[in-house]
Parts: sequence; C-alpha cells; structure tokens
Amino acid sequence: MAVVDDTDRKDQLNEIQALESIYSGTPEWFSYRIDNDSQIKGRITVVLPKIDDGIAVHADGKIIYVYYLPPLLLFFTFPQDYPSHSMPLFSLHASWLGSATRQRLREILINSWTNYLGMPILFTWIELLKEEAMQIVLSQKNVDLNKIVLEEDENEAFGKASAELLKTFIEFNDQSIQNDFENEWYDCEVVPSNILIIAGHLLKDLTYHYCPGNIHDVFYYAFQVCFSLKSGKECIRFMPCGHVFCMECTSDYYRQKLHDNSVYYCYCLCLIQQLQCLNSG
Repeated sequence: MAVVDDTDRKDQLNEIQALESIYSGTPEWFSYRIDNDSQIKGRITVVLPKIDDGIAVHADGKIIYVYYLPPLLLFFTFPQDYPSHSMPLFSLHASWLGSATRQRLREILINSWTNYLGMPILFTWIELLKEEAMQIVLSQKNVDLNKIVLEEDENEAFGKASAELLKTFIEFNDQSIQNDFENEWYDCEVVPSNILIIAGHLLKDLTYHYCPGNIHDVFYYAFQVCFSLKSGKECIRFMPCGHVFCMECTSDYYRQKLHDNSVYYCYCLCLIQQLQCLNSG
C-alpha cells in the first residue's frame, strides 16, 4: 500500500469535505469512495447554466430546441501525491460531447493545473467546465447527435442511438424548466375589476355564439383568487399565455364550473386570455 503524505491527505480530505458542503442540497451530484490502496475516487455532475436563446439538437432528421443540456460527468482519482505534485486523474463524459470537444475541454483542465500546482483543483475545474463548455456549445450553434454517435473514437453516447439520446435531451430539458418554475415564487394573478366587467359582457356574447342557451358568468369565480405569494410547487402555469395561479384557486374554480355544468373549454383563469382564446376559435 502506497504511503500518503500527511499534508496531501489532509488537503484531499478537506477538498472532499468542501465539495460535500457545496453539493449538500443535491447530494446526487457528488459522490466518492476510498479504495483499498487509500486512493480517493469520485464523480461530479457538472450542471451547465441555462442557454437563454436555446440551442438546436439534431437527431434522425428531427430538430428540437432546448434551453438545458444534460450535465457533464467529471470522474476523478486523487494520486497519492496530490495536490503537492500530481494533478487528479480524470475523464469527462456527456451524451453531447464529441471527441474534439472532449479533447479541448481536457486540455483546458490540464493547462489550468499549471496555474494551481500544489493547490486543490476540483472546484476550479467545475467552474471552468461550466464556462468553457457553454462557450463551445454556443459557438457551435447546434448539437448533432448523429455525428456524435457515428464517431469511431470513445463514444460518449454510451452505445445509444441518436433517437434515444434525443429523448434524454427532451426529458432533461423539460425537467429543468419545471424545476426552475417550482423554485420561483408567484403571486396568484388577478385582473382589475373594471377590466373584468367590460370583458365579462364581451365574453358572454362570445359564449352565446359557441354555447347558445346555456350562458354562465364565466368571470365570477376569477374574483376568488387568493392574492397569496406561493412557490411554483403550489402553482400551475397555463400555456401558451404563461399566466400563473395557485393549485388551490385553480382547483376551486374548475370544481365550481363542473358543479354548475359550465365547463366548455379549459381556459386560463386570466379573463383577458379567455377572450383571446375564444376570438381565435
């Protein structure tokens, strides 16, 4: 069994402890183990920032636009003389990494080590990966999964076909957007009463056009919003308008509509939006 310098070992354990603290809210993003020869090995999930304008992903003749790319995985092993002399051994994995991009990121991490020789490096690498990977992705304008899958070098697609990979992109993007929504806080929306009165008369005429003989004041229950500030986990966002109401108010609204037998369309509770929906047919 190799002997680990006491100072190196202390630095290694301190670095692991710091990473555990950083990822305490998302423990699945960081894991490690100490093997039989006392080497510390681990994996870090590097989640990239949101792409504000989105990016195109190509696969099997299909094109989708996503705002989030699946994370990078950074696997590392601490040599016994890290950080005093040697840098960590590492590998990078991601379903959207082609061999050229992977090699470029590897070189960036290796070059950064020369500036931090003798110091813990993993947190610096994490931040570099976020920054540099985003710059590379944005400079490419799109991700071609067909090309990545067909590459003969180390295949980061883990043997999956491009269509399968595309599905993982969609799922990760949708979940990330939902997480963003749930982590925000929202006012249960309301429309000023003077607008409601005007809109109410207009919508009654439109409702009669679509549902003659069974007209109800569809605006009445919109006054019952709770005016509370609630987390996204307690709210519903109507699409495509984007208006947000809490689940309790939305449930009460449609429960009463069902009781009155007056549900013709699943409108957004925002009354002006209901007018727009009816006008568009």
